[in-house]
Amino acid sequence: MIDVSTLFAILDETTTLLRKGPVVSREIDRGVETVTIDAMPDVDSMSRMPGVVVVDLDMVAVAVRQDLAAVRREALGMFIKKYSEQAEMKLAFGPSYIHVGAEIGDQGAALRLFALGKVLGFWDLVTPTSLGATGEDARNMARAGYVMIIPEAMR
Repeated sequence: MIDVSTLFAILDETTTLLRKGPVVSREIDRGVETVTIDAMPDVDSMSRMPGVVVVDLDMVAVAVRQDLAAVRREALGMFIKKYSEQAEMKLAFGPSYIHVGAEIGDQGAALRLFALGKVLGFWDLVTPTSLGATGEDARNMARAGYVMIIPEAMR
């Protein structure tokens, strides 16, 4: 088992999940209504803040504070190295956020890790938009796991 307390501390200090739509949304599928509450800041409010890079992951976005991210780069690099040595799903294999989320116990944290790693240059990302999907198709693909790391060796 991987100790993720250091990772979560880094993510809490450097990143924020952002919603891309309304706080409350309703969807009806085959007669079943689903109500989703996205209790997080709006992407537009964070994208105008100085020193913040917003990484769009199609279903959500992640705000990364560049100054704090730079300070925590070495600690994150050490976590990634340790994770890569211990985890079943190696980051070098280009896993999706669903796989990493299962390993660390939180898919939201996995999305934040992916965005932080991209901003710090550890990897690039594949998202539905980068594959040519748009709108609701892109959001549905992202929910299904099509947000993945492109490892440095494959760039």
